[in-house]
Amino acid sequence: MKKLAFTLAVVIVAFLTLATVLAYNQSLSQSQINYKENIPSIPTLSPTSSPTLTPSPTPTPLPTSSPFPTSTPTPAPTTSPQATGTTTLSQGVNDEEVYSMVQSSDGNNALAGYTKSSGAGGSDMLLVKTEPRVMQGLPNNPTINAVSWEKTYGGSLDDGAKSIVLCSDGGYLLAGFTKSYGSGALDMFLVKTDSNGNALWNMTYGGTKDDGANSLIRASDGGYVLAGYTNSGVENQSTWIVKVDSLGNMQWNTVCSGQAATSITKTNEGGYALTVEQPNAYELVKLDSTGQVQWNQTYPAPSYSGRAQSVVQASDGGFAVTGWIMDQTGSNSTWLLKTDSTGILQWSKTYVGLGAYCIVQTNGVGYALTGDRAFLIVTDSAGNVLWNRNYDSLSDPNIAFTRGYALIQPATNQYVIAMVQASYGQIPRGLQTYVVSISVPLTI
Repeated sequence: MKKLAFTLAVVIVAFLTLATVLAYNQSLSQSQINYKENIPSIPTLSPTSSPTLTPSPTPTPLPTSSPFPTSTPTPAPTTSPQATGTTTLSQGVNDEEVYSMVQSSDGNNALAGYTKSSGAGGSDMLLVKTEPRVMQGLPNNPTINAVSWEKTYGGSLDDGAKSIVLCSDGGYLLAGFTKSYGSGALDMFLVKTDSNGNALWNMTYGGTKDDGANSLIRASDGGYVLAGYTNSGVENQSTWIVKVDSLGNMQWNTVCSGQAATSITKTNEGGYALTVEQPNAYELVKLDSTGQVQWNQTYPAPSYSGRAQSVVQASDGGFAVTGWIMDQTGSNSTWLLKTDSTGILQWSKTYVGLGAYCIVQTNGVGYALTGDRAFLIVTDSAGNVLWNRNYDSLSDPNIAFTRGYALIQPATNQYVIAMVQASYGQIPRGLQTYVVSISVPLTI
């Protein structure tokens, strides 16, 4: 009996001890949970939404175009259009680049890119607004495009803009990439601002891997279309097109051929045409208004390699595509293609020596291009050069590199180029941004 009583006492003590421990652990767990819930939030430019990447089914391989007619390289003749003023937009000593430019509602310019000189950390999205300013005291008191204001958007890691559009309310929409927010290493990043550059909302789009936007346009229904690339949910990096409504909510997305979209334009019937990155060819892809691929055409580079950079729809319903081609020595040239409305090549022109990065249609007839050395080439509707000139200041021993990424024609005979320039010498400043306004002596 004594042994039985002792055994029961031990069991009771053990049970009471276990109950005490469990109660303590539950209390500690609840305390920890409450503590985590009460951590104050840190105010940041945090995305309002991170839609999960839902790529459409793997597209069926599309037919490529038939071999295109060759053209004899045409060296561009030199002429002397007049530059009415060059403006330095960079405000810091670290890298700053702009890739896109629009004419603002007040007739001035707004430019988008990235800066490492200011912001929250790493690189940040950069929005710069210009205004005319009379330079008193200089001969003839010239007027230049001076910086009106500058805004940055981003977090502690790398963020940047690749494209900008003017919105119907006079504000701006910037598209690019973010490493500070979203679901993956990089995500598409969309930031909406008012006319003064104050951020109104922002969205991210992507999966767990690298995704980003290279080009942005307004859609016919008031929404927007982002064109870029994705590595999420696909075996290899692919072209990714995302359609959103006016508030940035994703409506559909399409994954199609190529490594990335470099440029997108809205077509006359409400669809879209985009240039696609391929290692040794230009590629043009046509989508309908719902993102379904209608056709694509591939144009093998007539050189060692090449990449399409920009597309516009021509006045006859066809397309003009330009970019750069490279020979085996590493020298770039511009290759301009003109197709019909189904992507069948009609003609091509090669301008030896410099590669192109942007094309616009001039008053609905000819074409204007810019690129390496901030050249400006204007052609007629058949690609014949009417005049050209470089705006890179390479005679300056401190200038190492210049490239024009954006070009607009605000009025007849008037062009504006946004360029990036690298300098070295006694005062190296890295990549800096400049804008040059040009008046030309002919009407295209």
